[in-house]
Amino acid sequence: MPENSGDASFDQWIEKLHTLADQEACEWIVPDDPLILRQAYEEGLTPEDEYDRLNKVAAWHGCGCG
Repeated sequence: MPENSGDASFDQWIEKLHTLADQEACEWIVPDDPLILRQAYEEGLTPEDEYDRLNKVAAWHGCGCG
């Protein structure tokens, strides 16, 4: 699905997600390409929900071999 650059709601959602990541010094976990985030937005996730999901994916929990 092509990005709808006129979608102010999606733009605001992205901005909020970036703000959350900036506050936690984790800007690197938010993809630069908004199309990657579009599905989470369309599924109704809040920026907070998506930040938590991205943070969990980015966290290393060990190899599990111990």
